[in-house]
Amino acid sequence: MDISRTAWDSFLKCKRCFYLERKLKIKAIGMPGHPINSRVDALLKVEFDIYREKQLPHPIFKKYNLNFVPFKLDEQKLKDFRNNRKGVRAKSTKTNFTIFGSIDDLWFNKDTNEVVILDYKATSNKNEINYVNSKMSYHKSYLRQL
Repeated sequence: MDISRTAWDSFLKCKRCFYLERKLKIKAIGMPGHPINSRVDALLKVEFDIYREKQLPHPIFKKYNLNFVPFKLDEQKLKDFRNNRKGVRAKSTKTNFTIFGSIDDLWFNKDTNEVVILDYKATSNKNEINYVNSKMSYHKSYLRQL
């Protein structure tokens, strides 16, 4: 069975709700979208794609002394990674579930020769967030996603 990260979170929050949605096709009442967050996400992708094409470090990398460049790969492969239905997949040998999701971006660390996987979070908070010790459920969801 293929399960998205969102479906996995749904399972962890309420197993009955998950069963109703997945097995009986009874949809839960949805939350309104986040159009500003989605737009920020799209703009970040466009911004980093410009630097990816040139294979130059983004100014934010320089500001924080990161020896990174946006990872250069085939344009179709990048589109597939960013597609919710293609993206990346991992199959559990214990449950036979396949967890899947999309990747926002890939950066290349020139110091370690490692590819860094990014998931943009376009939320606002004036205080630093301690995700590990946070009581907010969506912070826990972010950690599971990573």
